[in-house]
Amino acid sequence: MKARSSTAIRGKARDGLEQAPETAYRLGCLRERILFMTELIGMIAAVLTTLSFVPQAAHIVRTGHTEGISLIMYALFTTGISVWLAYGILLGALPI
Repeated sequence: MKARSSTAIRGKARDGLEQAPETAYRLGCLRERILFMTELIGMIAAVLTTLSFVPQAAHIVRTGHTEGISLIMYALFTTGISVWLAYGILLGALPI
């Protein structure tokens, strides 16, 4: 007796057009995780670029001088911009 696949037992053709429910579920979960990670990357970029100015503002308030520029501010800003670039690439959104 010839062994039948689980797909054939359920009466579904395995012609590439239909997927087993388990596979479709796994693909759906993977898509959701990818979308979540993409949104998370975008939020991290937004927070980093927004907060990057806090050290500089604190320095100006504390010293009263604007000559000194915070290296931490520029490091956070550069990192934030890099994450925005990754976010835009993941979304396929060139304007970002």
